[in-house]
This record gives sequence, C-alpha cells and structure tokens, in this order.
Amino acid sequence: MGRLRTWLPKLSHPIRIGEHNQTAFSLGLMIDWARGTGDRDAQGLFERRARELYLKDRAWMLEGIAAGLPPGDERLPALRAAAASHRDSGLAAVTGEHYEGGHWLGSFATYLATGRGLGR
Repeated sequence: MGRLRTWLPKLSHPIRIGEHNQTAFSLGLMIDWARGTGDRDAQGLFERRARELYLKDRAWMLEGIAAGLPPGDERLPALRAAAASHRDSGLAAVTGEHYEGGHWLGSFATYLATGRGLGR
C-alpha cells in the first residue's frame, strides 16, 4: 500500500495499453478493495486519481456523472446523449475477434451494462 500511495500521485497520465498493468482496471479493483476494507484514505486517493485520469473517457463514466446529478439538472440530456453515443460505439467493438475487444472491452462493458460503481 505504501508504494501505491507514493507512486499514484506521481502518475502523469493513464497507462492505456491492453495488458493487465493498465491503470483503469487496476484503479477499479483498488477502489473496490478500499471500500471493502474501509480504508477511506486509500479510497479517496484511488477515486481522485481515477477522476483525474479518466473523467473524460467512456460511456460508463458519463453515466456515473449523470447519476450524481439531481433529476432536473439541465446538463442531463447532453450527458445522457454523449453516454449513449459512447456506449453504442464501445459495445460494437466488444467482439471475440481481437484480444482487446474480447477481453478488455468486455470487462468494461460489464461495468457499463450493470452500472457497477455508479451508485444506482
């Protein structure tokens, strides 16, 4: 845990390669661990870095933002439209043809389809 607390704040950009050491999936697992163990300091660090590195990515995060807004918020239609566009494009790429589409995108498609972590 000490190494993560030292390294993660220094990370200048997300690691996006299609291997197990990419940061999006790892941060998701770390957040789950911190929530499960009740380590609020670690949870705060992991969630902050996830937002800083990935807030502008993918349908799952857009839906997460929309889920956190009040029902009448004027930004909801635009967020939901952007999320739908990203969702359609992303899910179309989830195939068994290539490792990235069948493995990594499938992992995040599961988050998208289940709403995992969105507070629903």
